[in-house]
Amino acid sequence: MSRVTHSVLAGGLAMCLAVAARAQLTNFTTIDYPGSTYTVVSGLNDAGEIVGSYIDRNQRRHGLLIRDGRFTVFDFPGVSFTLAADINAAGDIVGFYLDANNIEHGFLLSGGRFTTVDFPGAERTRAFGINAKGEMVGLYRKGEITYGFLLSGGFTSIQYPDSVLTVACGINDHGEIVGRWQDAAKKIRGFRLSRGNFTSFEFPGAQATMIDSGRINNNGDIVGPYTDARGKTRGFLLSGGRYTSFDVPGSTNTQGRKINAAGQITGIYYVSGRYYGFVTTLAPPSTSQPILVDDDGADCPGAVTTIQEAV
Repeated sequence: MSRVTHSVLAGGLAMCLAVAARAQLTNFTTIDYPGSTYTVVSGLNDAGEIVGSYIDRNQRRHGLLIRDGRFTVFDFPGVSFTLAADINAAGDIVGFYLDANNIEHGFLLSGGRFTTVDFPGAERTRAFGINAKGEMVGLYRKGEITYGFLLSGGFTSIQYPDSVLTVACGINDHGEIVGRWQDAAKKIRGFRLSRGNFTSFEFPGAQATMIDSGRINNNGDIVGPYTDARGKTRGFLLSGGRYTSFDVPGSTNTQGRKINAAGQITGIYYVSGRYYGFVTTLAPPSTSQPILVDDDGADCPGAVTTIQEAV
């Protein structure tokens, strides 16, 4: 096990990114397990296989695999809470479960066999992402601090500098990691960790970015949820330096969860008192000249905050 420490290379700069568009999803497909009271979908691979979970009428949560339009239900043995978060090209699935004492443990489901994934010495562990190499990311908690982790041969702890919370949500086949971090003032932003460098990002004008799990594909496109200035949760796509905000029509809460190489996006939305999963494809961002905005909505020249990782 190793711990990652960090030194700041550049800081104090407003992060400027382009706002591409705001889109209402009209080509989305709702995913709702029959008889469920709550259905969410999180991960998908390039073959279009989707994973998620649902809650039955007895308030038990089960894992879901959706392949060619067919549901397969699975549970970590002996528990009543199983949540599947991601699936890789080989069909390996990661997520987390609650044991009899309501302690969270990560899991890997590979070749029909479950393996528990626990960060050494952690009070709780969740696995959120897996790539084609079998590298996993997630979170663990020790004391009052939540950290991210990478499992690649061994465990590596991930902490965004000066953060009080770091969560690693997704990893692509190039080893690029995305997640969220929270500062002492409780502001939540997204981060990208690539080749030892952290880049913080946030949807322009948002109260919070990457408030739940979001992920990155092999093209470097990122999806996730953000909270806008009015407090509404929306999905976003960050592609080629441009943001696209999206909503399911009529929903009060839309969250993007993962994007694959073909541009398929999974997520969840809330309407009429409950959550549903969805899958959609957004049109490519416009190639017109972007408008750069800072946190206050003013034009700015464009700058990012980059933090160097030292191991």
